[in-house]
Amino acid sequence: MSSQLASALPKIDGALADQFAAQQDTISQLKVQVQLLTVETNSQKELIDLLKGANENLRHRVLELHHANEDIRQVATGYLNIASQLRAKTMLSSEEREIVLSADRASMVLKCSAVPANVKNQGIGKTDNVLAESGQSPSSDVQLKQDITIVSLGRRSSVSQNQRRVSMTRRERSFQHDHPNMRTLIRFPLFASFPHEVMEEVSLTSYEMHRKAGQIIVKKGEEGAEIFFLKEGSVSVVVDEEEITVLSPPVFFGEMGVLFKFQRTATVIAKTDAVMVVVTKQKLDEVITEHPEVQQIVDQFSNNKENWWKNQQYVILHEKFGAEFEIDIIREDIQKMNIFSSAPDSFVDALAMSVTCLVFQAGENVVSVDEESDAMYFILSGTVEVVGSTGAVHAEIAAGSFFGEVGVLLNMKRTASIRSKEESHVFQLAKKDLDKVINDYPSVKGTLKAAADERYKLFKQRSTSQPHIPDQFDMEVGSQSLSKLSIFQGVDPSVVSELAMKMIRKNWNPQECIIRCHENGDSMFFLAAGNAEVLTEFGAIIETVSGPSAFFGEVALLERVPRTATVKCISTCSTYELRKDDFQSVMEKYLEIAQKIKATADERMQNYLMRSVLA
Repeated sequence: MSSQLASALPKIDGALADQFAAQQDTISQLKVQVQLLTVETNSQKELIDLLKGANENLRHRVLELHHANEDIRQVATGYLNIASQLRAKTMLSSEEREIVLSADRASMVLKCSAVPANVKNQGIGKTDNVLAESGQSPSSDVQLKQDITIVSLGRRSSVSQNQRRVSMTRRERSFQHDHPNMRTLIRFPLFASFPHEVMEEVSLTSYEMHRKAGQIIVKKGEEGAEIFFLKEGSVSVVVDEEEITVLSPPVFFGEMGVLFKFQRTATVIAKTDAVMVVVTKQKLDEVITEHPEVQQIVDQFSNNKENWWKNQQYVILHEKFGAEFEIDIIREDIQKMNIFSSAPDSFVDALAMSVTCLVFQAGENVVSVDEESDAMYFILSGTVEVVGSTGAVHAEIAAGSFFGEVGVLLNMKRTASIRSKEESHVFQLAKKDLDKVINDYPSVKGTLKAAADERYKLFKQRSTSQPHIPDQFDMEVGSQSLSKLSIFQGVDPSVVSELAMKMIRKNWNPQECIIRCHENGDSMFFLAAGNAEVLTEFGAIIETVSGPSAFFGEVALLERVPRTATVKCISTCSTYELRKDDFQSVMEKYLEIAQKIKATADERMQNYLMRSVLA
């Protein structure tokens, strides 16, 4: 028995030892798990703290968005109030018309931005203290749930707003589909003053007219019955088979035909393939008949036009001003000026009815040096010369151009005379008439003031930086010379003006060479007046050029190469020189222009190389 017990003890000890070892392993594993749980607990505490901070930031952000939303609602409410007041007016400018048309959007903004009452009640406007640390009272959890609820409600609200925005966009697309000509039609000041619902009916009566180049749109002597809005192409105003001017989009013409029983006083022909929107007098009268309240607006507008036309007997006698289409020509000329390019159509129309038509014979002064600058001018036909105090011709200004703007804006005396080179038909806009019209358009008045300040600054810079004392017409001639070149088409007028301010005027005698072949070039030239020959390196005449539209030497602005031709004066010439350093200082800011000029320079270089090979 004892022997059996003795032999069993080792086995029992081994089993106990194994059991103890297993328990030690279990204890070690439990300790590791406790450590892991401790780490996880600490991580969860840190995550909770992080989430609390993020939640508090979200609450503050929601509060900020709520305040911003209230600001937007106040602005939209003010916008609607203004639109409501404007609807009561009988005559609206284009700007005012845009406000009325956009009122539906402002109303939609108010509807989409309304905060649900249950969101407001859950503390969106409260400024509670930051949430307490973990272990705080249960109210913290309640507040946390409230904050989370607010955020989720806001998220649902934003989805709803997105749906509303999509709905609003669809409505706008539907409106544009039903009324594709609306924005075109309200360029006519009379239509811009109509109530929105009336204009919708007018829009539905309009239609598109397509004409091929050479087809007649309006014929002199026919009874006028339409107004035309040119969308694409160009049209010529013709009197007695002579083209008076060319009209291009955006422009409308022929409104006399829908206002009165009126025989056309000139012919309009499609110069290129053209697309127009047309409203007929018959359809317009039908709409007005259904809306007697609009008749007063039409009567007032028609009376103003009738009084204007009765005062145009001079124009009727001198059909070269375009007869009834004179006002359409003037409107287009006015909008060519940078200072008026974005002005409301009603403002432009009012200015156009204030213009006087003048005829100057060859040698007659339009303005004289040292006179007060009391008007600006638009050349319909003919050519005028800018004449300095010494009698030298500084530049020529051709049909389609304007002058006198700088003097009027800066309220300065004329620094040169303008003399008619041939019989010239000119539109005169007096400063007193401009001042009278502009008082009703504060936004345009502000634009004009800013333009005057800019012109004065540039004029002073030019006066101190150039070897000759500039006259006010240098700025106008320089800008218009640049803007007429193909390389500057579509370039911002302010960029062109900046380049023009760098240009230097110089007069040349006959037989003088402006540039010589093989010389190192560092500038380009614009021929403002006179005639010159372009010669090869062997003295052969390539072409003869004339001011004010010719330019040459542009290769030197971009490439370090010698001159590829000689330009020699045939007559007394005047040029504006743009130096390479000045050009590059501007081009560093406007790379697009540099690329256009480089393309022209490359083409001329290729022509030069081809001539060299053939020679």
